[in-house]
Amino acid sequence: MAEGVQESRRQDGKRIVACACGQRYRVPIQAVGTRSCTKCDRPVSLAPTPDGAAEHAGEKLKVFVSYSRKDKDFVLWFSDALQAQDVNVFRDLDDILPTEEWWPRIEKLIAAADTVVFVISPDSVGSEICAREIAVCEKLNKRIAPIVLRDVAGHLLPGSLAKLNQVFFTARHEFDQALATLAGALQLDIGWIREHTRIGELAMRWDSRGRTGGMLEGEELKEAEAWLARRPKTAPPLTELQRAFIERSRQAASDRAKSDSDVILGLNLYAQKNYPAARDAWTRAANLGNPAAMTHLAKMLGDGVGGAANPQEALGLFSKAAALGDLEAMTFLGFLHGKALTAFWRSGLDTMSSTLAQFGIDVKMSPGLWERGGPKAIPWAARFLAPKTKSPFENVMGG
Repeated sequence: MAEGVQESRRQDGKRIVACACGQRYRVPIQAVGTRSCTKCDRPVSLAPTPDGAAEHAGEKLKVFVSYSRKDKDFVLWFSDALQAQDVNVFRDLDDILPTEEWWPRIEKLIAAADTVVFVISPDSVGSEICAREIAVCEKLNKRIAPIVLRDVAGHLLPGSLAKLNQVFFTARHEFDQALATLAGALQLDIGWIREHTRIGELAMRWDSRGRTGGMLEGEELKEAEAWLARRPKTAPPLTELQRAFIERSRQAASDRAKSDSDVILGLNLYAQKNYPAARDAWTRAANLGNPAAMTHLAKMLGDGVGGAANPQEALGLFSKAAALGDLEAMTFLGFLHGKALTAFWRSGLDTMSSTLAQFGIDVKMSPGLWERGGPKAIPWAARFLAPKTKSPFENVMGG
């Protein structure tokens, strides 16, 4: 028998629990044990759920239905019945726009689903498309709930389906009972399952962007690590991508902490005029992707403080820091843009890009940098521009 599932909405010191049949009860937050449902006589668990359901209060359960088109009539009824129980149902008939590429959209719908319901019939088991959908589920470690519409010999079922408990919809007069049983199964460990879906989508987005940026930080990272540690025995495992996403997020957080420490160390060493040591500290932090360290190091490289000058490397570091959102780097590049503008006015060159290129400035970056950091550049450049500028850093680093 399916037990009730806590929805974790709390009002006046109480929370709501629900039976698989849909009947709901308000109980004290501290309530434990079980009670019998007044509607169907099933046992309803009163214990708080440990799987993070409170983090997803108010969210609809998301289900993707994999089926053969020959079973369309049943699936239409089945989808309506689930939606009546506040379940968000994804199907290829309804959730793909005419202009969308069909298979990539199917993959996205499966990735966004908390559970995939596979409608077992001779037609679906023999369907190449259904087999591809199951393969996507296995790749993403999605929870699969198989339901039997028409009997199929066990040896014909894919291995991932054959070993799972099945809910039978073979007798029409028992459809309602079967639906209630499935509804209870879909709610099992739902808080943890929803987080599995969310982390999976974030990891896929991170992977599609070359595994840079978009990682978990702060409390969100701590919560993800705690979620991983409390995985229920019946829940699907993490994919290698999900695990890599969380691990790389932790590594990035550690790197940020180390680089922030080196930025502060560099500032203290610079104040003590220990320039080589400051340069080393900022180099370590810059290598870990710290934009503030890149900007400090770029200034030293441009001026030749603490070592040999390297204007081109300095310009590259300013550009990287600006791309990462460092306002000081944006402003400095705006100053360089302003010098290029002044040189453009004086030289009468035909194109702005050719002038910017003389200073090693990427013209594609310049408009955005001009808007954010460059308005100060024209009067600044007019004041400090040398008659013959050999480097974009001449009369700039000390200005």
